[in-house]
Amino acid sequence: LAGSLGALVMAVWSDGLFQRLLPAERPFWIDFGVDGRVLAWTLAVGVLACLVTGLAPALQGARAPAGLTAGGSGRRVHGAGRRGLIRAQVALASLLVVAAGVTVRALVELRRADPGLDPDGVLVLPVILPPWDYPDGPARARGALSVLEAAGQLPEVQAVSAMIVVPFLGSGPEVALEVEGPVPLRAPVGVLNAFAGDYPGALGLPLVRGRLPGPDEEREGAPVAVVSELLAARLWPGVDPLGKRVRHGAPGARSPTVPPGQEWLEVVGVVADVHQEGPSRPVRGQLYVPLTRLAPAWMSLVMRTRGQALAAVAPVQARLVELDPGLATLEPTTLELALGLSLWTELLATRLLVGFAALA
Repeated sequence: LAGSLGALVMAVWSDGLFQRLLPAERPFWIDFGVDGRVLAWTLAVGVLACLVTGLAPALQGARAPAGLTAGGSGRRVHGAGRRGLIRAQVALASLLVVAAGVTVRALVELRRADPGLDPDGVLVLPVILPPWDYPDGPARARGALSVLEAAGQLPEVQAVSAMIVVPFLGSGPEVALEVEGPVPLRAPVGVLNAFAGDYPGALGLPLVRGRLPGPDEEREGAPVAVVSELLAARLWPGVDPLGKRVRHGAPGARSPTVPPGQEWLEVVGVVADVHQEGPSRPVRGQLYVPLTRLAPAWMSLVMRTRGQALAAVAPVQARLVELDPGLATLEPTTLELALGLSLWTELLATRLLVGFAALA
């Protein structure tokens, strides 16, 4: 129990030091501190440790013949027990060191992995269209295109796109897919995303084949789509996907089938795959539609900037205020920070494991 109290004192004393060793950017929902749950856990582990460490000597003393526990045989028994305990400690410490080395190597490989795009110099700025100024889908579609055009006119912005789900900041809703044919083919579930503007240019994402939706198609929300390489290979294996047609179910619906009456979308382009949820997560097939088809009340401006990304925040926000003072912007970030945040859990686990291995 004294050890548990000492551990609590050390935890409170070293809390600030521990947090300084953590990655600078961390998810907002993670909080470190000593509270009632920590106290209860420490007390329970301390009591358990007392029982475990006191049980073995007690059993050994109870089983030993009278008069031997204090003599040479007793010393030999206790010496063998201590040597066995040391061997177990060394084995566990070695296991921790090996595990730490494997984890560090895996983290290095993750950080070196190609995420599928170029995050350097990319600014992400969430924008909300107020419902009193943009009450319906057509108004929101016009507002989104106006915001996109205004941001693209700034000299600090090299390429800009507006999208619903930004890589490393969300996964996007899953939708059921159906491929056109003599008998419509039910295909694997895909991830639905929507964008307007120069999506590949803003993200540094290669356009593998075809083209992007044109200005008229974006303005009218035309029934066209762009697919990722993985989704194209799954839906049309060994066949050129350009000109093919596909339709999707409602976002978030758990039904594996597409309801009748959904509009067919013509595939006009194929873009490279991207690790949407970060390099530690597998690539998922994505279906991209014009942003104006979904006409959301919020979106994220993704801008490839000239110079430092965060230096463009003030000019972009000032330009949006000129366009419409009612527009609301949320906290900006960069794609590079988002990429690091997607690896935050792996980085934290690696640092903790390395620290425990060093102590062991």
